[in-house]
Amino acid sequence: MRTSSEVTSAAADSYAAAASESICESQGGSAILSDLAVGLRFFAQSQVLKTVAIAASIAMFGFGAMNALDIYFMLENLGTDRRYYGLLESATGAGMIAGAIAWGFLAGRLGLERTVWVGLAGLGLLTIVYSRLTDFSLALVLLVFFGTMVPSVNIALG
Repeated sequence: MRTSSEVTSAAADSYAAAASESICESQGGSAILSDLAVGLRFFAQSQVLKTVAIAASIAMFGFGAMNALDIYFMLENLGTDRRYYGLLESATGAGMIAGAIAWGFLAGRLGLERTVWVGLAGLGLLTIVYSRLTDFSLALVLLVFFGTMVPSVNIALG
């Protein structure tokens, strides 16, 4: 069984070889389209890249839905005035900054596979807990932790 670094290295080597062939064969403006086609073919042939892209898409769709519904959730479930909405978003943003730094270090030690599944599992569990909250201050704390999980998926994508 190959490690994630071996898979990543082999994928990068084959992409570089395909890209260099494409550049040599291409002329003018068609070089960009040719390179794009090579990259898309490489992406389509890699099961790992397709899996990570699907998982990231699902996570980002959920994150976007959560952002869209946060104002309603804050007014109805948390019983807080809308002027405090910025605090919810700031808590998530602060967590994302801290998470980007932390996951940058952890991804090398855990490996990309574990980084993705730990991040996705954390996002799922924290979303379930968040949906049951009725206290604004607890929601702020939880959203900091939620924000720390988001970069784990982005780091795995590169």
